[in-house]
Amino acid sequence: PDAVARHLSRIAPREVLVQESLRHDRPGCFEALPEHAVVNTFPEWAFDRALGLERVTGHFGTTTLAAFEVSDDDPVLAPLAVLFAYLSDNARHAPVHVDSIRRADAEDFVILDDATGRNLELHRNIRDNGTAYTLFSIMNRSCTAMGARTIRRWISWPLRDAEAIRTRQNRVTRLYRDQTALYEVRSLLKRCFDLERLIGRLGVEKAHPKDLVAIASTVEVGAAVLSSQRDVLHDPDAQSRLDEIRRLIESALVEEPPTLLTDGGIIRDGYDERLDALRELSTESSTVLEAYLREQRESTGISSLKVRHNRVLGYVFEVPATQAEKLPASFVRRQSLANVERFSTERLAELETAIVNAAEESVERERELFIAVRQRCVEAIPYLSLLAHYLADIDALQSLSWLATEFGYVQPEIVEEPVIEIEAGRHPVVEANLPAGEFVANDLSLGLDQSPRFALVTGPNMAGKSTVLRQTALIVLMAHMGSFVPASEARIGLTDRIFCRVGASDNIARGESTFLVEMVETANILRNATATSVVIMDEVGRGTGTRDGLAIARATIEYLLANVEARCLFATHYHELTALDAEGMVNLSMAVDHAPDIVFLKRLVPGASDRSYGVDVARLAGVPPAVVERAQHLLEEIERAAGLPPARGESDHREPGLPQGELFSPPDIVTAEIRAISPDSLSPREALDLLYRWKELL
Repeated sequence: PDAVARHLSRIAPREVLVQESLRHDRPGCFEALPEHAVVNTFPEWAFDRALGLERVTGHFGTTTLAAFEVSDDDPVLAPLAVLFAYLSDNARHAPVHVDSIRRADAEDFVILDDATGRNLELHRNIRDNGTAYTLFSIMNRSCTAMGARTIRRWISWPLRDAEAIRTRQNRVTRLYRDQTALYEVRSLLKRCFDLERLIGRLGVEKAHPKDLVAIASTVEVGAAVLSSQRDVLHDPDAQSRLDEIRRLIESALVEEPPTLLTDGGIIRDGYDERLDALRELSTESSTVLEAYLREQRESTGISSLKVRHNRVLGYVFEVPATQAEKLPASFVRRQSLANVERFSTERLAELETAIVNAAEESVERERELFIAVRQRCVEAIPYLSLLAHYLADIDALQSLSWLATEFGYVQPEIVEEPVIEIEAGRHPVVEANLPAGEFVANDLSLGLDQSPRFALVTGPNMAGKSTVLRQTALIVLMAHMGSFVPASEARIGLTDRIFCRVGASDNIARGESTFLVEMVETANILRNATATSVVIMDEVGRGTGTRDGLAIARATIEYLLANVEARCLFATHYHELTALDAEGMVNLSMAVDHAPDIVFLKRLVPGASDRSYGVDVARLAGVPPAVVERAQHLLEEIERAAGLPPARGESDHREPGLPQGELFSPPDIVTAEIRAISPDSLSPREALDLLYRWKELL
């Protein structure tokens, strides 16, 4: 179920095709399906592997799928067959534009689970599940829908191979350093249509005339884009075939054709002789009739002969009654009126039939010609798909270059060692939504030159802990995309997985409480993180009682340090944890200025925070003064009862150095409880119970 949820969260499908038996046999997988996707269930027999092999090889016109690295007994054949059948049934045509299949090898990409994507707000924000204030909304500086989809895919599937990352970085850098070329390619791409979607419509014979004109226009602009990038299509025949298709469309279709084939006016004049004749007959019927009328006047000598149209009789010759006897026998009387007689001829009837049918025949001929042109385009789909891939790739690359230009990002150094070294790092989304210069940048170093890989981060909620945590994960992710990053300098070690457990929310529909969700996400990290992973954890254990939460938080830290050794930022309000003196761990905190009022500086500094400043945050949030003052008084009483010095007015951080011992040292617990009790208020029984308890502890 976890793997299913992880992969589907990356793809974000709108529809999912599922085997009906999963509802009962593997309910976990069924529950992992996206909540907002349309789920279409299919019976068991539809997922037959032999039927799948027959359907898929039939689609590609092959006897085997070895060329696609798919064996004849591969489990993927059954769902592939269902997918092809579903597409064919819905489009009422085989999806001929699907001309290849390939596996997405998980080892080639950094793994991001569903919780990480949600907590980092990669594509959807946590507030309203919208696209605003997300990483995608900031990174998408594309000029086409194709480029936007590519950026979305790169965010969900960051690269894991150092060479692949550096290759993409170099292409981004080339555009970044040549701003003239960057501006030129953006101008060209803005004139491109969504070629990928147009190919899809073309492949199922749904493309209308405007679609073909858009294809021709994009082919022309695409050639200019490739030329500006000194790039060429790998297939030597591709560009010539694309030029041929473009010339065909431009010669056959008018510049602004209608969408419907029944409207006519699609094909250019001069493209087809028969169509031209039909159009001439349809649009110039009066000229044809005038010519025939002149001919009959000359042959009969009746200058008053006229052609009239009657809704009942159709086209007729009309002459004065006194001239009717002069007409030859080929004129057939149709109607006699007081002063005129009306006649018809075989030739006039033929002309009438031709004129009436010409418009209809013209539309039908245009439809035939358009379908022939469209079929030629269908045959060129492999070349169009190749161009679409190049344009989408170039658009995504220039988007990253434009982003770096707009916000002053730098190219990170990708290294093999598991390190994170960031100088003046910023959160890309927060920075973009603040006035220029207001964001406070922070430095971070983990795993560098034998320095600790694990940082325990303490400080007030409003001081910026979550921002620092998230921006670190986002910088690592962006670096693996091949993108520049929001920092003045960055050195990022290759990463296999990024985990982000920040905040908490329940899942009422599945009966999961806030704390259960928190523990499920924590369990996933502890079981799957490796020494090359990046782990971001915030407030582990806060969803339960203080003692339980503190125990879970410490156990989690110890496990990460001893068994995982990942690069980790672990934020907490349990200040007792700062006394840990574990190898590989360093204390960091968010700076606070106390004079004259509490000010959160948003700055990450060495050392541990002395307190959480919750009462101060309550004051800043507008909690009534009476409540704030009462809370401050109670806090001071609790601190005195526990034998703790008052924190107000002290330094905002301190270096760890207290005696370590056990986190839950029994003498400390007994001492704290003795200080907290009032002996005069205890009953004999309560006092005896306390003695027994202390004896057990000691």
